[in-house]
Amino acid sequence: MKAVTSMDPSLVRLLGRKLYTEDPVTIAVRELGQNSVDACIRAGVDPQITIEINHNSSTHVTRVVCTDDGCGMTEEELVQYFLRSGSSSKSGAETGRFGVGAVVILTASYWHVRTLDNEVDAGTIMEGGDIVKCSETLQGTVVTAEYEDSKAWSWESRAICMMAFSSVKTRMIIVKDGRTTMDEVVGLDPDCGFAEMTRMPEWVGYGLPCQEVGGQKYGARAFVRLNGLVQFEYILYGNEMEGNIIIDVTSSKNPDDKDFPMVMSREKLSGPVEREVSRWTQELVRNASTTDTVIRRSLETEDIKFSAGRILTGKRNPNGFIEKQLEDVVGGEQRISAVKDWIRDVSYWGAVDSAGIAEFVDPTSQHPIMRLINYNPSAEELERDSRFIVVWGLILEQLMIEGFKFGVGLISDPHMWAETLRVEGVTFISVNPHMIPVIKPVEAQILNIWQLAIHEVAHVGESDHNEKLTSLMQYLTATTSPAIWKYMSFFSKLLLEG
Repeated sequence: MKAVTSMDPSLVRLLGRKLYTEDPVTIAVRELGQNSVDACIRAGVDPQITIEINHNSSTHVTRVVCTDDGCGMTEEELVQYFLRSGSSSKSGAETGRFGVGAVVILTASYWHVRTLDNEVDAGTIMEGGDIVKCSETLQGTVVTAEYEDSKAWSWESRAICMMAFSSVKTRMIIVKDGRTTMDEVVGLDPDCGFAEMTRMPEWVGYGLPCQEVGGQKYGARAFVRLNGLVQFEYILYGNEMEGNIIIDVTSSKNPDDKDFPMVMSREKLSGPVEREVSRWTQELVRNASTTDTVIRRSLETEDIKFSAGRILTGKRNPNGFIEKQLEDVVGGEQRISAVKDWIRDVSYWGAVDSAGIAEFVDPTSQHPIMRLINYNPSAEELERDSRFIVVWGLILEQLMIEGFKFGVGLISDPHMWAETLRVEGVTFISVNPHMIPVIKPVEAQILNIWQLAIHEVAHVGESDHNEKLTSLMQYLTATTSPAIWKYMSFFSKLLLEG
């Protein structure tokens, strides 16, 4: 007898459950979908893939069935690669090169495979039986897996994302307690609104708008894909109406290479790619509106306008105590008039892609350099927002460290509060007046604006939402409150008159 290694089926199940940390239904959809794509690549056919998920709430059993028209598996391939954990015949452009994809199927409560003229299920393996030879040859493969411990409140959305945000078309069917809730072909079209936002040697970052799949909106999410197929996703700060981020990783390295950019379970990036992506995503999601704003800027540069004006500078010294008086007490109304006239009568528009920011910097101007984001005000809004942005800029000058240069911005898109973004070296701190509640007395309104400004200024020093950001906000509140109180009547007058 030849010396061969083997593994008891019960041990496969035990180890498999420890290999994956996510809900098994989500991982099963990912693995089955990717195996089907690879099989179709090998067969040289356009993928015809169907994934059906059937959930029974009374038994808590979820059945996943994946059907494809790929190359299928011979009896030898079934034994050598599917039933042998850690072994893979794939390479090159194929995604399933880890040799552990079948583990999530073998750990199911029940599984069944029908491919070409071969058939095998969990019972056959447990009993030590043979692969059944069928009289008819199947074109492709059908894999069924059942899970009794799936989390009914989380699997559906994540499972849909696995294929809906991948680059391959897949028919997804969702059945709950005998009722079909979704039967739709999913997969991202090249013209769905992709916008390349950053390019690195081993990955590319894209933005895309909120997507509706199966009647549900998917927004404020980041999807990590390998060769165009989603590996995992996580929720960003924000709401479902905001944009999404795609991180496309392409690697020709094998999984056992120390520089492979993912851990074995493909639920997490690793190495330099993990650090680079982490820094990039944190920069985008430093507040709830930044992701959507950056994506929209990439997709709709014609709607991002810049006004010629002077760059504002902070007046708070490094110790936090304000030594200078407000220089614009007399000129406040002049600044408002200049802003209003420019917005109403502007005849020269420019986008950052076609003209540099330096072209719009005018030190002699009476109003600050402004970035207008999809901003088309009515006459009433023009009056209100001109006053609002002047007050916003004056308050920011008191909060910002002395000498720090910045611009301001107006946003009019719904669901967007504020954002802090550097554009060609200028830090623009934009705000949406529509999202600021109108409260009385007007002094309370000023305090509300002040607190929002504190949040955005703190993000200049710290991008993450963490304890350091909280400490910065507390510090800014304590050290600038005397000046805000001192000039409260001036700010209030600017906001109300007109």
